[in-house]
Amino acid sequence: MRLALAAALFALHPVIAFADARDPVLFQASSNGGPPQLTSAGDVSVAFFSGPLSEDLSLRLSDGRGLSFGPTISIDAPGTSDFISSRAAAVVGTEVHVFWSDDRHYQVPLWPMVASTPFLRVLDTTTGVLGPELALPISTLPEHTSALDRDFAATLHAGAVHLHAATFERRLDPTTGSIDNVIVLDSSHDGGATWLPRLELTPPGSVSFGSVRVLTQGPNVHVLYEDEVSFGKSELFHQRSSDGGLTLDFPAPLAIPESYEVNGFDVELDGAHLALAIERFASDFGYSYTSLVTSPDRGTSFHPPSTISSPAVFVDQGFEARIAISPGTSELVAIGTVSDLLFQTHVVAMHSPDGGLSWSPGVVLDTGPLSRVDVTAAGPGRDRVVATWQAGVGTTGQLEAQVSLDRGKVFGPTLPLAPNLVAGRFLAWNDLYQNLLVSFADWSSPKATWIGGLRPQAIGVSGVAGGSTALTVDFEGFDGGADLAWVLFSDSDAGLALPGDRDLGLGVSALLVDSLGLAASGLFAAPLTPLGGGSTGSLPVPAPGIPPGLTLFAVGVGIDLQSATVVDISDAVRLDT
Repeated sequence: MRLALAAALFALHPVIAFADARDPVLFQASSNGGPPQLTSAGDVSVAFFSGPLSEDLSLRLSDGRGLSFGPTISIDAPGTSDFISSRAAAVVGTEVHVFWSDDRHYQVPLWPMVASTPFLRVLDTTTGVLGPELALPISTLPEHTSALDRDFAATLHAGAVHLHAATFERRLDPTTGSIDNVIVLDSSHDGGATWLPRLELTPPGSVSFGSVRVLTQGPNVHVLYEDEVSFGKSELFHQRSSDGGLTLDFPAPLAIPESYEVNGFDVELDGAHLALAIERFASDFGYSYTSLVTSPDRGTSFHPPSTISSPAVFVDQGFEARIAISPGTSELVAIGTVSDLLFQTHVVAMHSPDGGLSWSPGVVLDTGPLSRVDVTAAGPGRDRVVATWQAGVGTTGQLEAQVSLDRGKVFGPTLPLAPNLVAGRFLAWNDLYQNLLVSFADWSSPKATWIGGLRPQAIGVSGVAGGSTALTVDFEGFDGGADLAWVLFSDSDAGLALPGDRDLGLGVSALLVDSLGLAASGLFAAPLTPLGGGSTGSLPVPAPGIPPGLTLFAVGVGIDLQSATVVDISDAVRLDT
């Protein structure tokens, strides 16, 4: 290969910082202020959203990278005036299951009963065929049925798609005018074509419930919900099914320890591990605090609770809490916001090596006006954890992130995920490409919406502009057992399919073929440390050095020498000389 040609890609900047967030792509030029919700699995990413008045539901598709999204696909009938009160989507294989509820059956004389009817449609991403609108089960007439909260989950079990919907359902008795509240689980073992008999987790009555969550893995289904047990104060309850929603495991739902006065919660499931981060508010004292509650046996028993804290902060109150499990392990990470006696807010991360039985001292990730924390962990066999938050006052601020390469023990520097102040965001993690997707809306009108993200595995290039005679390629964050990293170049980003459904991000070209040869020879390669870092060292560039006027693209590739397979791929970096 002509090394001078390969070196041309480094002329854009003397230093290109690695571990950087990708540039967001415009999703909508204007919106009603809400960014699209995201879900991503395998080689499918979905951004789904409602119209300006929340009366239309649409989605757009991308591959697992989420770098660009296709045309809009209408899910419900466009142009209708049916208000969409809830929406969710799940990717199972190459199918997208879209769940929503709307008020098409609302009748004004029945106020304050506002009908909310649940529906499902399935999109085959390989053929583009959108299936018919399917109504989920209800127990009374549609106009007599409403819901104050719903959640939806999907999984592949024994070769079949299992769907589960948990609902805080309200039922009107048209004779007496009374309204009963009940928590209900609906389950399907054939992708929504048919549904099992409904399971009522609570007896119908006047008790008021709050948020509802449903989680599933294999045949196991978990439902958690807030129950207003006394004097307007809520507690968190849990019910479980071990046979896919056919029967319930407990005679009655079990109260979650340390959840009284719950004011919001996050929950994660992996195998037998059930982990909760609970936000609590003592209304009698105006005091906020958090609880971390974990179970090693699918919610049958729980470890002693903990709370978000750090020895670096004299914690006065705790506000937000989120939790994640590194799949296939007993390692957990929790993140939350706490305030001190000087009214400063801190983002604190905590790590547990043993399923929540013990927690390491919390580490402060940031200090200032902070809110809207979140955390996600990579899938089985991976060590990455990404923590995000919003830095700013009120509902707007700068969206930021930190990455851990050791399952949450240590985090790296803060990275901006959005260039502008944002109002709202949604996150999704893709295990195939090992990248975080983030959607957000501009704070100022016309409230354009964007989708960006990052890959923890990244390349950094040091060199000089035209005439450079030396360059260095650095690697960071390569994971999954890779021993070696290659850097590859092309003058095309048209894409190249790899075994395992991934795309290299570079197009076929003579430069790519030549760089593959150089990487295989060891010149454009570097051994990786246990944390996935490495460097090629200084590479000479033959005279006359880097020519101007080229547009080239580079990616880093992690190689497992034992299996001779590609492990990680970085985002493609564009370089204009």
